[in-house]
Amino acid sequence: MRRKYNNVRVDLLKMCTKYIPKGFYADGKQYEIKEIVEVKKGFIRCGSPGLRYLVITDKKNAELLFDNRTKQWTAIIFDPPKEEKKAREEILEDLKYLN
Repeated sequence: MRRKYNNVRVDLLKMCTKYIPKGFYADGKQYEIKEIVEVKKGFIRCGSPGLRYLVITDKKNAELLFDNRTKQWTAIIFDPPKEEKKAREEILEDLKYLN
C-alpha cells in the first residue's frame, strides 16, 4: 500500500553546489533518509519536469518528487508488505522468549 502526501517539508543538505534531501516531514512524522537509492530527472506529472528520488527511510521505502514548476515536494510512502511485518513480529517474540 502507498500513501501520497503533497507539499511536504524537506530538509536539505548542501554538498558542493548541489542540495540533496536528508529528511522530510509527512503526516506529522519526521522521516530520516538513510540511503538515496536512485535519482531520476524527467517528468513527474503530466508535463511537469522535476526530480524523483527513491529513498530508504528509517522504517519504510519512499519516493520524493520535486516539481520544478511549482517548487513543491511530494512524498509517496510505501508500507512494507504484510509478510515482512509478520517476520518482524516473530523475531521480536523470539527475542522476548530468549530474554
